Amino acid sequence: SPPLNLLDVRSGVPFKLPVSFNGGCAKVGIRPEAILLGEGENRAEVTLVEYSGSEAVVYIRAGEVELRALSFGRSVVRVGETVDFRVQESGVYLFDERGQLLKAHG
Repeated sequence: SPPLNLLDVRSGVPFKLPVSFNGGCAKVGIRPEAILLGEGENRAEVTLVEYSGSEAVVYIRAGEVELRALSFGRSVVRVGETVDFRVQESGVYLFDERGQLLKAHG
């Protein structure tokens, strides 16, 4: 499984997340399998697709942020395409500036 997507929320997140942050939150972690491609109101460009057996790691760029999404089965997205995506709340983790877990959702 690809590593957690870690984003610094202090510099802003250029897409909609299903959670809100408080003042103590410095980073948000998103599990790759919690990024659902082909649905939702966020949009991103596909930059790379890596196949590994029945899974594909799909790299997408939303604004200046690159994310890894895990797709099961043969991915139908292609590099250069724009895809819709959403993030499932159960795959979101909030961390403070020391990297301590504040909250796991789901």
